[in-house]
Amino acid sequence: MIFPNQIHALESTESEHILCIFSPRLVQAYAAKVSDKLPQNNKFQPDEYLVNALVGLENTSSTADKKGVLYLLCGQFDKTATYDKKQFENEKLLYKIFSFVETNFSNDCSLSNLSKKTGYDYSYLSRYFKKATSISFNSYVTHFRLSHACYLLENTTLPILQCAYDSGFISLRNFNRCFKENFEITPTQYLKNLKEGVPKL
Repeated sequence: MIFPNQIHALESTESEHILCIFSPRLVQAYAAKVSDKLPQNNKFQPDEYLVNALVGLENTSSTADKKGVLYLLCGQFDKTATYDKKQFENEKLLYKIFSFVETNFSNDCSLSNLSKKTGYDYSYLSRYFKKATSISFNSYVTHFRLSHACYLLENTTLPILQCAYDSGFISLRNFNRCFKENFEITPTQYLKNLKEGVPKL
């Protein structure tokens, strides 16, 4: 269970998963209860009934049905979860960094430019981001760019080179290298898989 604006990653080589993204507005009572908290551990094991109910939801399901399943999901998570208070002052800087990346990922999204925009020391920002997220700033930017590139490959007819440039990569060679390092296939193979109906990354 990932909370709003909580950095995370999902990594697996031999498993299946269901990705359920929903607005806190659908579970307002629970969202209000944990608005100033973050879970110490995001993992939990929903029971089989709840998993089947989640799988059974469709776009045409009523809002009441969706809320019912989501409240059950939040309720099961809450039974075993331990929470920490949010550190709002530190989060303000983290949100500034996330906002900077979202705005500048296709251009100059460097730590030096971030330093100029925020007024914080370059070295401090590097250490702070690594401590807060467990990954380096440059790795985060690369993952953000790759995510955007995948979106373009899946939802547009733009050529691979244009998807690379629009996502902030300086060359096709650089894009291909980063893509294969992270996904173990090339962008060309990724497009082929999409056309053949192979599950997305």
